[in-house]
Amino acid sequence: MAGKIIADQIEHSTAGSLDTSYVVNGSAKAWVNFDGGVTTPSVIEGLNSSSITDNGSGDYSVSLGSSMSSSTYGRLVSHNDAIYGGMSYFHGSTGTSSLYRVLARQGHVTTPPLQDTDMFAALFGDLA
Repeated sequence: MAGKIIADQIEHSTAGSLDTSYVVNGSAKAWVNFDGGVTTPSVIEGLNSSSITDNGSGDYSVSLGSSMSSSTYGRLVSHNDAIYGGMSYFHGSTGTSSLYRVLARQGHVTTPPLQDTDMFAALFGDLA
């Protein structure tokens, strides 16, 4: 049976209620946890993330299953490096509504090298 539920609020029996606009506007529209520390990176878990491309050491492109409405969506990224720490970020000039690029740097030095590592990224905004 297919159908549609139309509601302005969702109410839990003990936790209170929530306006449905928070669910629609405040939920991640795509996220991915991927294994970048191997020869061929692959999606471990995710939502609306169809594939990972290895562009070189610590440089990955993630393709979306369903496009975002624009390339100005909210972004969150992190990587797992318990030994060196470091930083991860979105490569700003290559983001489109259907693909984004993330980079991982090793350590906290002036010009840290890119490194292969496991990564997590999430996108917030509207789907096309």
